[in-house]
Amino acid sequence: VIYGTFIKCCGRLDLPGGRSEAAAASAFADCCDAGLVTDFVLTQLRYVLSPQRYLRALADSGYRDVNRRGKSLSRDGKRLRRIRLDELPAGWRRNAERSVRDR
Repeated sequence: VIYGTFIKCCGRLDLPGGRSEAAAASAFADCCDAGLVTDFVLTQLRYVLSPQRYLRALADSGYRDVNRRGKSLSRDGKRLRRIRLDELPAGWRRNAERSVRDR
């Protein structure tokens, strides 16, 4: 929840020079490393980043199916098919699943 909330806050801030997007992308990379990616994190990241930057953040963190059919950008660069949590590397969500079970 913390990563998703932080990414959401980044989207609400109007910082100059793309700082909000950079902070959100950095938080996402940390979230992937920690294994705490959830649907909430993905939704907030997609809200904050442009489609191109969203795909780049996924690829930079190790997602390899960015260009697979149905996941690339539309011709106008504004639309992207929703990427489901179960399509992402298991390591990105390894601790998120555990934290939900522990509740």
